[in-house]
Amino acid sequence: YGNEIALIPYSPAMFAAMGTVISRKFHLLTTAPYKAIVVDCDNTLWAGICGEEGPHGVRVDQPHAALQELLVAQYRQGVLICLCSKNNQEDVEAVFRHRGGMPLHWDHVGACRINWAPKPENLLSIAEELGLGTDSFIFLDDNPVECEAMRQSLPNVLTLPIPSDRNNTPAFLRRVWAFDRREATTEDKERTALYRQARERDQLRKSSASLEEF
Repeated sequence: YGNEIALIPYSPAMFAAMGTVISRKFHLLTTAPYKAIVVDCDNTLWAGICGEEGPHGVRVDQPHAALQELLVAQYRQGVLICLCSKNNQEDVEAVFRHRGGMPLHWDHVGACRINWAPKPENLLSIAEELGLGTDSFIFLDDNPVECEAMRQSLPNVLTLPIPSDRNNTPAFLRRVWAFDRREATTEDKERTALYRQARERDQLRKSSASLEEF
């Protein structure tokens, strides 16, 4: 009817959809991409508490798998994947070693802070280690208290709370424009390995008694 009376061929919903697609592409082409994603572990990467339930007790259902798959896709596009969890590191590592069926592997992780310190403090430590500004980070957590603490302490970090209804997680992730990436270069794809090598060189330099020994 709109087309007949005024040469308007689309419905309002279609105009909104096209406008969103165009705006999202424009945002991708004109906005500096985020370089690192810092993600919580318990009840974010998986369901359950690994320190209590063990690596085989935690569950990776479809919503948690969707998040892990997104992180792997971001890793392949050159984004640094980091862990920040109030936990014992050996418990988290045990999940990655022994829990099968997880898209995300330990080799995908570029840096981690798994301890009982405040998460904003840990994210700052990760930023210092990687040599990045806090405005380069996305933070994902299921706990609204942790998310609010991050917003208050580090407002430059893009803090995204995981939906309380986990069934909404896949749709939520698809709607986050910050996850849109341009075509990755070879350097982008090797970024995590390059950061890991740089960290190992720095550790070796610090442990060497002289420049000649290093």
